[in-house]
Amino acid sequence: MKSCVPPPVMLNGWKHHLGFVVSKLRDFKERKPQDFEAFILKLKMLGESQFDLYTGFLTHVDIAKEAIIHLETRTSLDPHSYKAWLSEGQTHYKEVMFSDQSTWTFLEGDDESYFIHIHPSRHSKHSCRMKANHFRSALGLLAYAVFKKQKPDLELLNRLRKDYLDLSVLTPVYANSIFETAEFIMDRSNIGNNLNG
Repeated sequence: MKSCVPPPVMLNGWKHHLGFVVSKLRDFKERKPQDFEAFILKLKMLGESQFDLYTGFLTHVDIAKEAIIHLETRTSLDPHSYKAWLSEGQTHYKEVMFSDQSTWTFLEGDDESYFIHIHPSRHSKHSCRMKANHFRSALGLLAYAVFKKQKPDLELLNRLRKDYLDLSVLTPVYANSIFETAEFIMDRSNIGNNLNG
């Protein structure tokens, strides 16, 4: 997945910024049904591990700007200087607090154009730890419900998991936390679904 902000900052919005993901979900009100499969492909690229998702109100653009401003006061904005800054001390990363008190981890990027790789720090304010399959199920369910013009219920969730995400079907007990996450996302996206009927 590419960055959701311009170079030199690499920020994977699909994994690390709820507002960015919500903006993609809102797009489905205007998109054609065939775009659903493209959305599912993006979700499949989330990997299998856990990640930290920023849930605050700074936009992805705001975060990139704060990263640049922070670096401009401490080093030059070129790959060599940035790497030297990261290498100060015992680690090869830095943690920086932003204006909303969230903490972000700065790493060396794999791409010379995107040499500043950032993501929310673990246990940061305004972030939560997400399991990839859990998050893709919640997001996919909401998008699927828009396309099908149905309530996002257990039947729809299991159809999504089986037919599109190559995941096992769930019993109501195991699906509850996915519905809670979907409800949280829905509150932020205003897409019009109602998980409570």
